[in-house]
Amino acid sequence: MADPDVTSSASRRFWELTALLGGWAVCLLGTAVMLYRRTYKPDWTGFLVSPPGLASMVLCVGLTAITWRVAVLVKQEGCRLGRGRFGLLLWPALLVGGVVLAGEATVRAVTEQHWWGEEIGSRLLLPRGWDHVVARYGSMLERLEAMPNYFVSDPQLGWTIGPSRTGGEGRWLSNQDGIRSSQLDGGYHLSSAHPCRVAVLGDSFTFGWEESFEQTMGYFLQQRLGKDCQVLNLGVPGYSLAQMLLRYERDVSGWNPTVLVLSFTDGAPARSLGVYCFLMMGDWDCPWAVPRFTLREGQLAVLNTPLPSPQEIYNVGGIFELPFVRADRWYLTGEWEQPYWRPLYASYLFRLATTWYPLHSPARPEVSDEAMESLNRAILVRLKDQATSRKTPLLILYQPKKDDYLKPDSPPYSPGLLSRLGLAFVDGRACLQHLSLEAQFRVGGTHYSTEGEQAMADCLVPHVRAARSNQVVPVVPQ
Repeated sequence: MADPDVTSSASRRFWELTALLGGWAVCLLGTAVMLYRRTYKPDWTGFLVSPPGLASMVLCVGLTAITWRVAVLVKQEGCRLGRGRFGLLLWPALLVGGVVLAGEATVRAVTEQHWWGEEIGSRLLLPRGWDHVVARYGSMLERLEAMPNYFVSDPQLGWTIGPSRTGGEGRWLSNQDGIRSSQLDGGYHLSSAHPCRVAVLGDSFTFGWEESFEQTMGYFLQQRLGKDCQVLNLGVPGYSLAQMLLRYERDVSGWNPTVLVLSFTDGAPARSLGVYCFLMMGDWDCPWAVPRFTLREGQLAVLNTPLPSPQEIYNVGGIFELPFVRADRWYLTGEWEQPYWRPLYASYLFRLATTWYPLHSPARPEVSDEAMESLNRAILVRLKDQATSRKTPLLILYQPKKDDYLKPDSPPYSPGLLSRLGLAFVDGRACLQHLSLEAQFRVGGTHYSTEGEQAMADCLVPHVRAARSNQVVPVVPQ
């Protein structure tokens, strides 16, 4: 018959060892999470005097104390009870290990897989994995190689519209010059002179993302100006102000437009601080690099020329290996995998802990609001100066998005930028004010409805005519 005192002592030691091993596992996880935050500290001294550094030292002391206590118990109780030195640890270790594995399995079970990463509830599980990006865009590139796409890589612009292409489920056509058109060939004849040529640079709102060609602002502007004026819809979805400037310098200026219209939404200035489109616009199948200007002694220079091809982008081993990725406003370093920590990313418990206590991305002056202001000021001034040197009147149209109305406490940035520069512009909010919000945008969409496109064209017509006559173009008040 078992001795009750021995049985009671063994039970107490079992639960004490179980508690100690559980505490040891928690301290080990906590130490890893704290040391993970060393990533963006300048040196070990700076880290150790920070709250995570102090916490890691406390946790290390706890690990040492627990290890010492376990060693004492194993030695004393193992010998007293006549068991092997580590015999007492077997069942407590199995119990703690089972709890850890059950926790790991539970986190994995409630995690939802998406193309952009894993989520628990609606919260992204950090860090974001480069493998997810490579898998998504790698398969996309295979499809693009098998079947021509409406948008094609461009070594200077990042991407542009391919010549004689069809896209958008048949809504989009381009002519032989890679310009959105009503037909795949013929049309503009850019090599020949034209008495009136209106070139409209812009992003997806100018392009008319959700509309057929005959429902876009460019088409309606063509109809109102008449056959003697040739309207070129040079909008390309996702373009920044930097890309619009480069497109003008490389292509548009040589077509000698009578009037140049720069038409953009509030996203275009921010996108001038982008380097990789998959970071900037993850909801769009956009695998390309973005030309990124920087200011050197007050002069604009492209930072990342020549642009890497999509194949070069998605062949690197980690996002941190991409050239100039830290110059991308959308690269939040704390959200992504860090070098040397990949073995721990296999644990979803570790990732959950780092999600609850995330890394804070260090401040980067090159992507600050001040940098965005100075860079876009320089881009707009250069575009204006170049148009002026070619005696081409420049019209600027600000096109509002839904957020302009849905977030009244966050006024759009672009109108203020243009006002601070002293540039006259047509405020699209005034152009649309006679329409209800529901009538301005496509139902269930984010871009203008046919009525919204018509209103924008109607607003531009008198300004284009005035520009052709070298008259002063007034600002349309909001």
